[in-house]
Amino acid sequence: VSVISQALYAFVFCTRYIDLFWKNPGDNLWNFIFKIFYIVSSLYILLLMTRIFSRTREREMSYRLGAYILLGSLILAPFITMIAEKMWGPPFSNILVNFSLILESVCVLPQLLLLRQTTVPTVIDSYYLVALGAYRALYICNWIERYATDTVKPETVAVIFGVLQTLLYVDFAWVYYSRQRVKLRSGGIVDADDLSKSWRGGEAGAGG
Repeated sequence: VSVISQALYAFVFCTRYIDLFWKNPGDNLWNFIFKIFYIVSSLYILLLMTRIFSRTREREMSYRLGAYILLGSLILAPFITMIAEKMWGPPFSNILVNFSLILESVCVLPQLLLLRQTTVPTVIDSYYLVALGAYRALYICNWIERYATDTVKPETVAVIFGVLQTLLYVDFAWVYYSRQRVKLRSGGIVDADDLSKSWRGGEAGAGG
């Protein structure tokens, strides 16, 4: 599992739930508890990966990609917020929320890059990415239902970058679908040959 992706997810939760500092927990206690859980669990996972299980297979390219993702999200967030809210100088908290939405949409890229760089990724990586993709797909189903039945529509920024994030998982789904020798449920692996069949793998091969 990519420690860079986990660090980016920690950034996502810490910036999205910054309203914990001024919102009354009693207004929505259940929501407050889950926000705390997301932040604490992401930081705890990051601690385990950097201090307890510190061995990593990630290369310099992955760290550069993580830096580009973080910097790009920081640059885009103010402009996206101004466009979405149609106002100059939007509240800083709104910029942080949109920064978290932009960042979350591409957090998985270091994980997908690690999967390509690793000769024999474990089946855990496959289950992990399938679970993340299913989580995002359910979000899209919820948005469709809200557009059809709810008076409070989903935020445009969340929808756009949520769809982008889902498309990244589609690439892994294609790898999963195109595997011909082993199955996940039998403890199989995603190997280099499988990855070469992905959209990104095919493009990388054509570019090389």
